[in-house]
Amino acid sequence: MRFKRISATILASLFAVSGCGSVFAQSTQNEILGTLKMDTKSYIMAPGDIYDFKAELDGDGLDQSSLMVWDSREGSIVRFHPIPNKSGVYRITGINEGVAYIVASYGNAHASIRVEVREGVKQHGEACRSVTFITSDHSKQEPGYASGTYEVGKEIPEGEYVLIPHRSSAQYTIRRENSSPSAEQIQGRKIVVLQDGDTLHTQSITAYPGDKAPAQEKIGGKYPAGMYLVGRDIPDGVYLLTPTEEGTIGTFGVYSSNKFDAASKTKGGSLAQESALILRSGKYIVLKGIDLIPQG
Repeated sequence: MRFKRISATILASLFAVSGCGSVFAQSTQNEILGTLKMDTKSYIMAPGDIYDFKAELDGDGLDQSSLMVWDSREGSIVRFHPIPNKSGVYRITGINEGVAYIVASYGNAHASIRVEVREGVKQHGEACRSVTFITSDHSKQEPGYASGTYEVGKEIPEGEYVLIPHRSSAQYTIRRENSSPSAEQIQGRKIVVLQDGDTLHTQSITAYPGDKAPAQEKIGGKYPAGMYLVGRDIPDGVYLLTPTEEGTIGTFGVYSSNKFDAASKTKGGSLAQESALILRSGKYIVLKGIDLIPQG
């Protein structure tokens, strides 16, 4: 489908449907390239239940493989995977009680499904088509390196990189002289420093040079567990640290540099209950099993 260069708000009025259908667009004169569609708004399920949903790109020149789909809770509440031979169809499996968001994004256009897992419930949900228009502005994705193998100093420059996973099975390996490489699986944003001579191998990950990385978006009003540079990935300010799951213990660390070593660590520890924290630009924070809720 080819969309003409008209206002996204006009298109929204044309595409809007009665009932729960939703159209997301801002007033713009950018060219409409296509749409990001999801067929579910929210779903409730018990551990062990499964549910299939669809997230798809529609428009000339939009490649379904470029759609990033990820889990805000890093696989602790649900697990999901694409269903082979069914383009745009994904299967969710309930794992533990809690709430997670499954997010689909293309450039800075995104949509999400709220998934709640509870013991003893009969699975049900709100089947509701959402349509997000993708404009020429949305499609200007920050320059990143798709999944693959790269030799640092030849194919990509050395420096700090932000690794953003596309799905829960994402993993990366850094091969470095005089060291034994091992693959690390990630489900949240990861910051690494690459040196000339290193080899970076990624699967289901986009690697962004630090100064080109897109800012992290809030999911359900929170920044999920991961690694962030304050002032670039997330804003500075006052935050509430909260364990990802009630009754669990998470860890956090605040660092003055991307060495993430004991010498650069300025604050950190384990956390079993909510706690306030002030973050200043230029600091790095590492969150495991902890989310950040901005205050004010």
